[in-house]
Amino acid sequence: MKINIPYLLCFILIFSSCTNSSPKKAECDCDLLSYDDLYNHFYQTDREVGYTGKCEAYYPGGQLKTKRIIVDGKNDGPYTIYFPSGKIQEEGSFKENLQHGVRKIYDEKGQLVSEETFFYGQLKLK
Repeated sequence: MKINIPYLLCFILIFSSCTNSSPKKAECDCDLLSYDDLYNHFYQTDREVGYTGKCEAYYPGGQLKTKRIIVDGKNDGPYTIYFPSGKIQEEGSFKENLQHGVRKIYDEKGQLVSEETFFYGQLKLK
């Protein structure tokens, strides 16, 4: 029987990626990732290898606290932060670990409190 090594490696990587036994926490737990100042990225076990994937963090009561996307160890893509009530507190996006695009902040009632636009970490003035 011939084994296709690239497919086998992909299979192993998929099933050894960050997972949780709890069905509620289907993504990687952001709190389990470590940050390395030298490499300037988040990682799971090998500090030289940046984590890639979605991650979520939860409040002690189990409510979703934050969700974000990390690519090669850097925040890259949309993120959302929630109040313990489940309402959105903040939403925005990152590009290569820098705030990039529109960031919206809400109060506990869901009302928009502020909206700012960033360009690669720099706040754009109106």
